[in-house]
Amino acid sequence: MNLLNGIKQCKFIKQLHQLHAYSISSGLLLLHPSPFLNAILHAFASILIPTTNNLAKSATFNPSNYAHSVFRSIPNPSTFSYNNLIRAHTLLSAPFCTLEIFTLLRRLSVPPDFHTFPFVRRDCAQLRVLALSQSVHL
Repeated sequence: MNLLNGIKQCKFIKQLHQLHAYSISSGLLLLHPSPFLNAILHAFASILIPTTNNLAKSATFNPSNYAHSVFRSIPNPSTFSYNNLIRAHTLLSAPFCTLEIFTLLRRLSVPPDFHTFPFVRRDCAQLRVLALSQSVHL
């Protein structure tokens, strides 16, 4: 099993951290930063679905900081990278962060796709600001 497959199969944050650390210490992250970091960010967002309640109780781990740290390390983030960060913040019930990320995506002319909008719309609805929801569609 290669490292990318291992990352994709992570079920727990601790496993993901271990593989992330291994990718750094082995030098693989330096050789191929985008594929590894995108896989880590995607796995992180996937792990959040069943564990969000447990993470909210943790005083030592800030999932939002971890997601941003991984994202900032990706050279030239793609739509896929932004979508994973947006998804993570939607799952963390952080609608303002989601909208900030979406605004950054648009400002940097990264094209959103059909995966981007459901999470952004969900957070617009959570904020209950009709004008904001309508502006997302433009």
